[in-house]
Amino acid sequence: MPKRTRAPDHPILKDAWRHEVVGVHYDGLADEPYLDLVLRHADSKMLRRLRFFSPQQVRISGFPNMTWGLAISDVSSRGMEGIGVEVYDFESSGPSAAELYARDVVEVPA
Repeated sequence: MPKRTRAPDHPILKDAWRHEVVGVHYDGLADEPYLDLVLRHADSKMLRRLRFFSPQQVRISGFPNMTWGLAISDVSSRGMEGIGVEVYDFESSGPSAAELYARDVVEVPA
């Protein structure tokens, strides 16, 4: 995995760090593989489902007791072929609770 440098936040989710991962779904049989993260907001408890297309280098640890500190970055300017989004846990001192690279991300109904 490339050394992480600060990239701009992806606009898909304002204050991603205020959300916890409460669900994960992977579909490798779709035309384009995808990974869904179901997120719950800390205050409102509102659920959101984000779909990450062509996920790579996926690491999910500590589930279902995920820590706070989720970050979703726009890394499209780094020039990595097929990679535009990075997900990581900026508060983790060890391996991130959720970490992945993806071609793109969209929100789908939760």
